Amino acid sequence: TSLHPHDHGATRNGLRMRPRVPSLPRVLAARGYKTAAFVGNWTLNDDLLGLGEHFETYELVPSRKRWLGLFFAEATAQDLNQAALDWGEEQRADNQRWPLFLWVHYAEPHEPYRYWDEFAERLGPLDRQDPAERYDTEIAFVDDAIGKLLSSLGETTPSEELMVVFLSDHGDMCGQHGS
Repeated sequence: TSLHPHDHGATRNGLRMRPRVPSLPRVLAARGYKTAAFVGNWTLNDDLLGLGEHFETYELVPSRKRWLGLFFAEATAQDLNQAALDWGEEQRADNQRWPLFLWVHYAEPHEPYRYWDEFAERLGPLDRQDPAERYDTEIAFVDDAIGKLLSSLGETTPSEELMVVFLSDHGDMCGQHGS
């Protein structure tokens, strides 16, 4: 939106933006883009936030539950990639219009941090019990997933027609700075 939260109204999780707020996907759709979002965190549920009104396709992919399966469903990075790539294949098969604005929102890395053996081996000897080191393996995991998504997109989209914007909402200190 290019607006501060107090201007668009969504000042915390669970609050909707004001109706008809201009947004990047809306602007692009008005210029002929096909817009889609695949989100992996319950906090972005369309029923809760109404973000779906900004996209032609808006999908929460609830493939697993974190916190020992006790709480809200979220998506794994692999499942988000698959949903986004499946959607892209459907668009190509139906000869849908291009260009495309695609937003893929990964839940990882996010508490409670999962320890990924495959990525821990690449990072060196790590302590499975250390939250900061579990966090590091989740960063490596999602980095790998983003690489796979970009590689798959690159197979069907000429590089001169592909623009990637990477955003992150925050990092986590894991107590490393006394907080």
